[in-house]
Amino acid sequence: VVFDSQELACLHEAGHAEAALSAGARVVEMELYRESPRSWGRTRAHRTEEQRQPIALGGFAVEYRLFRAGRLVKQSGEAPTEAEFISYSMDNAIDDRVAFFGKDSAGPDGLWPPDLDRQFMSYAIGYAERSMRFELVERIAHALLAAGKLDEASISSIIAG
Repeated sequence: VVFDSQELACLHEAGHAEAALSAGARVVEMELYRESPRSWGRTRAHRTEEQRQPIALGGFAVEYRLFRAGRLVKQSGEAPTEAEFISYSMDNAIDDRVAFFGKDSAGPDGLWPPDLDRQFMSYAIGYAERSMRFELVERIAHALLAAGKLDEASISSIIAG
């Protein structure tokens, strides 16, 4: 899975969807925006305040699983170093960190305090290693990549298998 690819955008969003479903929220819509140089997506869920943090971790958790499995590569096709992975994935998780903490804690230089980054990554990694249903993530991501947009009925059908 290549950095900035449509496939990675779909997997990232599917991570949010899987986390939302695991937290008991309803995923009502997902959309892939096929843009250059970086595709991106959005996942909308009806959730409670208690479900906000677990859902926000889902995208980074998927990227971590891909990295640890050796499935994530840079544009050159080379595997990223851990530092390259963290830099890329934390940049990719700017909105997710705001959602997780409930506020934007970036300093004037655009960087977040290292302790908050570590906290975000730690919770996401714990979720990725202990609870994430990666086979469901892959099914949702595949469907999103094929369709470009999924509604609640489509997502429910994917979950049902």
